[in-house]
Amino acid sequence: AVMEGWLRVESLDIRELPMAIADFERAVAIDPRYALAYTSLASAEFASYESTRADLQPARPLLERAIAHGRQSVHLDESLAEAHGALALILVSAWDSAGAIREARRAVALEPRLAEAHHSYALSLRLFGQDSAAEAEFRKALAIDPDRSITVENLGQLALMSGHFAEARRILDS
Repeated sequence: AVMEGWLRVESLDIRELPMAIADFERAVAIDPRYALAYTSLASAEFASYESTRADLQPARPLLERAIAHGRQSVHLDESLAEAHGALALILVSAWDSAGAIREARRAVALEPRLAEAHHSYALSLRLFGQDSAAEAEFRKALAIDPDRSITVENLGQLALMSGHFAEARRILDS
């Protein structure tokens, strides 16, 4: 059920997200102690919430469920870096900078070679206004996974917002 859910998420088709959520819900129903299934469920709910952010009324209950399931995943397995990283990213969207930084730091400490952990940490730091530290974390994420386009985009945006236009162009053209 987890693999089926991720195949739907990875399709990048938002119409697949409700079915992915159902797949992950099936996984946690089969094994309520499976932390990675809760992480996956939280990630799918978060992606679904993000698809509504431009709406007049974003689907806030999806974000709240994503936070609850992310916390459940961390509760079930404190050593699962993916759980901490996913929760950090979700908390960034909820504007909980202190919680996001705490979870992202934990993810990086548990798995320093996980690009997603560094990316989540960088986003958390940006929310807190720590742009130079965020840049360093984005660069660590890119050193691990140079093809991670969302990290390239965020690093380029950070350079643009800092007024470093030539650097932004170099980053975004790479």
